[in-house]
Amino acid sequence: MSCTCIPAAIDGIPYNQIIGTVFGDCVRSKYEYVSFSLGIVGLIAYFFSMMPQMIENYQNQSAAGLSISFIMCWLLGDSAGLAGTFLTNQLPIQKLTGAYFVLSDAVILGQILYYGHRNRAMSSADDEIIQQGEEDPLLDTSPRSNSSSSSLTSYTSSSSTTSLSSSSASSSSTKSTRHLITIAAICMVACCLIVPAQAASLIDEPQRLCNEPFPVSNIGQAAGSLLAWASGLLYLFSRIPQVIKNYREGVEGLSPMLFLITTIGNVAYGLQITMRFPPVNQRFFAAVLPYLMGSFGVLFFDLVILAQTYLHGKRMVVV
Repeated sequence: MSCTCIPAAIDGIPYNQIIGTVFGDCVRSKYEYVSFSLGIVGLIAYFFSMMPQMIENYQNQSAAGLSISFIMCWLLGDSAGLAGTFLTNQLPIQKLTGAYFVLSDAVILGQILYYGHRNRAMSSADDEIIQQGEEDPLLDTSPRSNSSSSSLTSYTSSSSTTSLSSSSASSSSTKSTRHLITIAAICMVACCLIVPAQAASLIDEPQRLCNEPFPVSNIGQAAGSLLAWASGLLYLFSRIPQVIKNYREGVEGLSPMLFLITTIGNVAYGLQITMRFPPVNQRFFAAVLPYLMGSFGVLFFDLVILAQTYLHGKRMVVV
């Protein structure tokens, strides 16, 4: 649906119809273009922030560096945000973006659960073999030496079988991880294709203001505000379990690029909001402050985690 902005131009710069239709924003001045560009930078950063950690987990065949509580908070926060986009009748681009974030979190959580279960199973199998080897005598001068030799042969065969099983499990995990990353990449490409398609499919209907919220019931507004606050609080406190885990166990297996890119996204997104000088009214506390809290509020914890990776001697490399 096409839309308009009032005023339609500022300092001779007309509003951008595509931006207004797709993103629900009135951009018609240099200042507003800077603010909008910061929002796009933040969005791109969020899109790619999880990729380095996915690759790190895949290369290590382990996700032990991540706190599952940290990822669960992210997943719940993004799920609350996604539900809020539907309850408050947001634009399709916002719904698609929210769905992508939930999918990315689910991929990381899937890696944690899969690698954790597989590695525990492999470790348990190795322990059983070692225990069996310790119980069976390797050298025996009694007439049972032939039996001992048979036991040793059986142990060697069992070890070979376990090795082949481990190799097969590793190959299976490689394929599974590739599939998960491929699905995430396909969703990201789909978002990139749907956005221009949405802009190209404008239909002639009575124009509305681009930055005017869609009609929402009072219950929808209240539920959307509640979910926004829940999402912001989950983002704010999500890093604490990861900070504690890093302090106790180190940062091995943790990609610092995850937090560096996320920090860039949070700074850009927070600046986009504050540059528009939102009025401090009821809507500010219901729909703006929670997102500021979820962007600027987490910067301290992200910087703490980056400092932890530096102090533990982990070089920041793009994986």
